[in-house]
This record gives sequence, C-alpha cells and structure tokens, in this order.
Amino acid sequence: MSNFEDAEAVLIVLKISTRSLYLGAYSKTQQWLFERVKTLRVEERLTFAQIAQHLTKFGMKSVRGKELSAEHVFGILKKGLVRERKFALEPIYELITVKVI
Repeated sequence: MSNFEDAEAVLIVLKISTRSLYLGAYSKTQQWLFERVKTLRVEERLTFAQIAQHLTKFGMKSVRGKELSAEHVFGILKKGLVRERKFALEPIYELITVKVI
C-alpha cells in the first residue's frame, strides 16, 4: 500500500517504560510524616536527632510503636526522597512498529 487512503487500519506498537509504576501509595500519615521531616531538615535545618525529639514530643512513634530515633528520621527522609525522584522521572517512549494494514 502506498498511502493511508487504501488502509483499513494502522497497527502501532509503542513501548512505554517507567519506574514510577512500581511504587506503592503512601498513606496520608506516611506522606505527612515525610513532608514534615523534609521541612524540618531542609528548611529549618534541624538535625535528625532534633527532628526525632520534635516528632516524639507530638506523639509520633515508629511503625513498630517505638520512640522515633535519629536513624528512623534519616530513613524516612532518605526513602521519601528516593520515591520523589522516581516519580519525577519522565517515561521513555519507544516506537516499535508501525504497519499499514
């Protein structure tokens, strides 16, 4: 076939690759906690220990019900930033096939 006027259909195979589909959703509490830790660390420049003390003062605990430590806070920030970077990645589009049928 020489042009699309004679075509009954066009088959297009497009491959879309993204890493953001592998991420599970954060609960509202997890999202709030990450945003709060990020704000306290980046904008208010508190240490991880100071952030842990601040959050503990307001009744926040670890997933296992323990008092928050500097290590917990570091993990919350680190994992949240990795998650943000993955969501920010643009998908990769690859045209595999175009056939005029």
